[in-house]
Amino acid sequence: MKIKVKDIEFNPFRNTTLVPIDVVTVEKLKGSITDLGLWAGMTARPKNNDQSSGKYQIPFGHHRLVAIRELGIKEIDISVNEISDFNMVLMMVQENMTQRGVSVEMINGTVREVKEFLDSEIMMYESWERVNELIKSLFESPESFSKTKQTGVGQTTILKFLKGSIPQWRIASALDIINSEDIDTEAVNSLKTTGQVEGFKKSIRKINKERQEKGQAPIDFEKQKELAGTITNTSFAGKTGGGNYYKSMEDVIRQNVDGTDEFETAFNSVARKLSSIQEETRKLSTKIAELNGMLNGLGVTEVKSLSSMISMNEFTQLLTTIGTLAGYMGIKINNKN
Repeated sequence: MKIKVKDIEFNPFRNTTLVPIDVVTVEKLKGSITDLGLWAGMTARPKNNDQSSGKYQIPFGHHRLVAIRELGIKEIDISVNEISDFNMVLMMVQENMTQRGVSVEMINGTVREVKEFLDSEIMMYESWERVNELIKSLFESPESFSKTKQTGVGQTTILKFLKGSIPQWRIASALDIINSEDIDTEAVNSLKTTGQVEGFKKSIRKINKERQEKGQAPIDFEKQKELAGTITNTSFAGKTGGGNYYKSMEDVIRQNVDGTDEFETAFNSVARKLSSIQEETRKLSTKIAELNGMLNGLGVTEVKSLSSMISMNEFTQLLTTIGTLAGYMGIKINNKN
């Protein structure tokens, strides 16, 4: 079925803040589409399954849609079928878990998306008798449904819903961070492996407990971001856990929390700010790509592409220069994509 690109929307359950669009992936897809053309496989449903809406929602293929918009393609051939909200979420999860690998950020964002969806679905039902069969299949009894309605869905419910798409231990780890008041989500999402995440959480909580007993303030979230940056730039990268691993990470955190003076702390703060430039650049590029798509959808074609106004090469040169200057000051910057 031929559909105007301006009438195609993202999956309504896809949160681009939790699971952002990756500009590198979009650029690769643009090159592939330019060289090889569009290929079959995209599917959509009428918006909210309303045939009269004139709009369509895709369950997956979000990077491809952004690439198509940026290339200025006006119309594409796409399969249109009725797709339930449940399947829209499940199909989205499959894309999230394969599009750019299973990074910590991807897992945490995906679990949060699923949790928010299920929590909202459950709240729609006033009593067990009114619950549809799909929701009922997630619970062992009316009592467990009522309890979950009060406390929010946990790992067991999410695991049943996802049918094993994400291992239970990863769901549990993500929920621990989502529900946590003592661990900074942004800090954890910057870590490279789940082993790092578990070691980081365990160490922070152990040290905070000791600090509380001494009447000291806990490690604040800004400091946690700095510590996460230190960990990702050490030999911990790629390791997966174990007692000695956790102990070594704990020692690194202790040294950085208890063994720094005000001057060193200030330098670490500068390093963290400089390191954030690349992430902010990525976010800006994503917003530009989305705005280009919106302008294209409105039929605005006479303006220069916004993404062409800002060269990624210029950003790279800027970051390289900053990294060189920082090196002279003894500050190590992680400037990898």
